[in-house]
Amino acid sequence: MYKIEMKFSTSFIIYAYLRCFIGLTTAMSVIPVLVTIYFIIMILLLPFPKDYSIYSEKFIYAMYQSMLIFFFDKLNFSTKIIMYGDYEKWFNKSGNSILICNHQSYVDWMLINLLCIRRQFMELSYISFMVKDSLKYIPYYGYYFYIHGFIYVSRGRSHSLEKTKNQLEKLKKRPNYNLVIYPEGTCYNLLNEVKLQKSKIFAAKNGFAELHNVLFPRFHGLKVSLQVLNDSLKYVYNITVFYESKNKDSVFIPSLKTFILGYFEYIHINIEQFDILEIKRQIGDYDDDNIKKWLYKTFSQKDEMISQFKNGRSWGKGYEAKCPTFPPLLSTLVCIFLVTATLCIIILLSTIKMFIITTVIVIGLSVIMTMYAIISI
Repeated sequence: MYKIEMKFSTSFIIYAYLRCFIGLTTAMSVIPVLVTIYFIIMILLLPFPKDYSIYSEKFIYAMYQSMLIFFFDKLNFSTKIIMYGDYEKWFNKSGNSILICNHQSYVDWMLINLLCIRRQFMELSYISFMVKDSLKYIPYYGYYFYIHGFIYVSRGRSHSLEKTKNQLEKLKKRPNYNLVIYPEGTCYNLLNEVKLQKSKIFAAKNGFAELHNVLFPRFHGLKVSLQVLNDSLKYVYNITVFYESKNKDSVFIPSLKTFILGYFEYIHINIEQFDILEIKRQIGDYDDDNIKKWLYKTFSQKDEMISQFKNGRSWGKGYEAKCPTFPPLLSTLVCIFLVTATLCIIILLSTIKMFIITTVIVIGLSVIMTMYAIISI
């Protein structure tokens, strides 16, 4: 049984939850506003080259993610991000890439944002995730993620592979992209014995040794990504994440709550960069057996690295990567202004009829975009 035993002052807890409440409220409130602005901009830019529309969409996405960084990183004074390995190459070399990451928490996606904004603001707009097909049902988010280039995947469906390839072909045509893949498929959680047991059985079935700190990786997502994106790729990054709690004697399950409350003194991120030519040399033809062995070897290394930290051994000399202040702050102010301005307009025009019309429009847009995402993806 793993328990959280740390104690915090009442004022700190109030501050943390207030930050979470304001951040999530702003994040949810601004989405309909930004999506509406996106549609207006797309209509206005119809006579112009498509590049203008693509850049506008990227800028809106980067601004939104930058706002999230402000609430969940810039106002989090107790957690430091330490980088190891090829972090200098990460900062200095940009190009189309695939990021292979272990999955420990539902806030892992935020760490990718934090890595990218440490390059530059617009790097946030290059991020695309390979995600579960069920996420497309989320109103607004499901549709917008599809527009932005997220890759929706599902298991056990015959037409899923072809749809995945079509989405990857669209991503390939974008000027820049960083595709994030979590081969484990779900979060590693010590308390979820069912998933841990499935991972052990799957490893034994495929003739591999048991992994203790990560789940057995599934290779199909990486395989189809390498096959489709092949000639447009420059790098593949192997990213290993470990959350180090302040209480060394307790095991913490990374979550939004523990992240916001500052249970983690450090988040350690190791980056290993491979040139795509090196990947081709190591894997050869992108067949099932070669990719499965390479991916298992990669996750075995992750497993060993996490064991090192748990046993009190570090990954060597690290670099504390500090997040820039201005882009997240400015993005937050702009988003708050947009939400406030929208509310003021609604209040100024507020009649029962106007309220009903506005509500119908918002719900209607939500339903239309959700249905479009369900049908198209």
